[in-house]
Amino acid sequence: MIIVHQRIIPHYRVPVFQELKLRFPDAMFVYGQPYKGEDIQNGIIPDGAGFEKIRNVYLGGNHKPYISRLLLLVFRKRPEIVITSMEIRNLDLYLLLFAKSFLRFKLIGWGHGWNRMKGFYPSKRFSDRLRLALMRGVDGVVLYSLQARETLSPILQKEKLFVAQNTLDGTTWSALFQEFSREGRDSVKKRISWKCRFNLTFVGRLREEKEPGKLLDVFRLVREEVQDVELHIIGQGECLPGLKDRIDKEGIQGIHIHGPMFEERSVGEMLFASDLIVIPGYVGLAVVHAFSFGVPVVTQDDSIVSPFHSPEVEYIINGRTGYLTPYGNIAAMAQVIVAHLRNPELQASMKENVLETVRTKASIEKMLQGLSDAIDFVMHDQGNG
Repeated sequence: MIIVHQRIIPHYRVPVFQELKLRFPDAMFVYGQPYKGEDIQNGIIPDGAGFEKIRNVYLGGNHKPYISRLLLLVFRKRPEIVITSMEIRNLDLYLLLFAKSFLRFKLIGWGHGWNRMKGFYPSKRFSDRLRLALMRGVDGVVLYSLQARETLSPILQKEKLFVAQNTLDGTTWSALFQEFSREGRDSVKKRISWKCRFNLTFVGRLREEKEPGKLLDVFRLVREEVQDVELHIIGQGECLPGLKDRIDKEGIQGIHIHGPMFEERSVGEMLFASDLIVIPGYVGLAVVHAFSFGVPVVTQDDSIVSPFHSPEVEYIINGRTGYLTPYGNIAAMAQVIVAHLRNPELQASMKENVLETVRTKASIEKMLQGLSDAIDFVMHDQGNG
């Protein structure tokens, strides 16, 4: 038996676990409630599919350490393998490390490896030394990014490091993409009343970390070079009123604010009709969403500043599946957008590249393979546990 423990199970993780259940029929998925006021909630959990909800106790308020009765469940079920979140605030992880030898189960930690916003400095920072100790204590480590495995390989047993790059279930999107492709891009644009030749789109929460103010600055520069272009903003958030004020006061033309959209077909039509997705700040799973409709993504390179992107930024290969422009250089971002819009051959090749990325790298099958490899490793490894 395998117990997979997550603090919560967001909607995008449910299909992953359903597929994992098909590979490992004895798997059980354990989760709790989100902290008070959390934006991300549990998804719709299917009945009778091996999911069990337990209560999370948050110590000291939101974003603080949490604990559940996971160890009691492990004691009762006696699984061969337990997979839990590899984060230092997960107090269940410490209890599992203590109990795994006498309860005779293998323990896999699953997560980022460290706080991506702060970097990984175990020689200088106690929290990173603690993370390193926890990773050394578990039998296998599943990471969200190739970069994390590359960083950890010199200081951890390389064989026990696995990568399950984060992604989304694109089954619905794939069907919509095929449908829209048969209809044709020009027809889709006409049907949704997009009249300009070129269309840039922002999709996501309008928060400071997305840097939506830079979006307006970039668009103004693009309009100076390409007149037949419009910007579409899909989403809501605390930055929306400020954006509307700027658009009105500065008289910026060609911007359409669509607000929040939740219907997959409507969002898919707009993505399919877009030439580029432009998100100046933090990007995450929106990359997978855009790629599923054949659209490259433009954002800023965070490698020269404190990293702020989620691991999904690894799907963006500069000049092949999108663009990573120098941080803070608005002109450079505008320049690559203009160059892209003026190069039909490049547009076609990048469209094929992003679709190939979805098929070969950003699929649920690829993510499941990373998890399955870790499970197979600890099942057959006799040196741990």
